[in-house]
Amino acid sequence: MQATIRMTLVNTQDTPPATQTEEAAAQAMWQFYRVHKQRLITDIRDHRDTILSNLMAGVTPEDAFAPYARPSESNRQLRRAA
Repeated sequence: MQATIRMTLVNTQDTPPATQTEEAAAQAMWQFYRVHKQRLITDIRDHRDTILSNLMAGVTPEDAFAPYARPSESNRQLRRAA
């Protein structure tokens, strides 16, 4: 028997972002933080709730953490490292 695979192209501009559970968002937040903590502001803990809410709403970790990059780091460098 031969299996047939169908692929469907999705226009991401028309599709709302996928939401995440709090647990999945917290895991994504922790993974991103561990890799990029040297590039983030020191009081990042104060912004945990905002970052978590954004991740749960479907914002990418790169975009959720971008406002909290140290001034010497640009969002572009954070995205490139991810």
